[in-house]
Amino acid sequence: MVLFRFANKDKKIKTEYDERQKEIRGRGYTIGFYTMVALLAVESLWSMSGNSFPLPDYIMYFLTVIIGVTVVCVHSIWKGVYWGINNDPKRYIVIMIAAFVLNLIPVAGALTSGGVSLSDPVDTLPMLNVIVLIMLFIVGAELIIKSLIDRKSAEED
Repeated sequence: MVLFRFANKDKKIKTEYDERQKEIRGRGYTIGFYTMVALLAVESLWSMSGNSFPLPDYIMYFLTVIIGVTVVCVHSIWKGVYWGINNDPKRYIVIMIAAFVLNLIPVAGALTSGGVSLSDPVDTLPMLNVIVLIMLFIVGAELIIKSLIDRKSAEED
């Protein structure tokens, strides 16, 4: 909650959106939800058929949620809903970088301590942090790409 107050220009906790942004975000939530439902259905059918995943169940469920969240983010950003009306983009970027670094620390620690086994990286790496790092990388890369595209199209106008 403190981070949202920091990241919003008006110090409110809730981000405000205009009608176009609300519509795009609503569509993104719908796509993200159905993505999660489809993944859970596939995971359930796979498990019911007697197969197992190379990752523990809790990681599979977390991965499903993160994929759904990533779908919402990717859809919203690509459709031009980067920031809310009262957001300070620079502050949000600082928060995203901080989240990236905080998730990178345990992964880097595991890699540098020599405790990672290449034959079994799932049990020797902090996989939840790895998953979040991948999501943050995807969202960050898309933000950069989309802002470059928008900047180029603004220059052409």
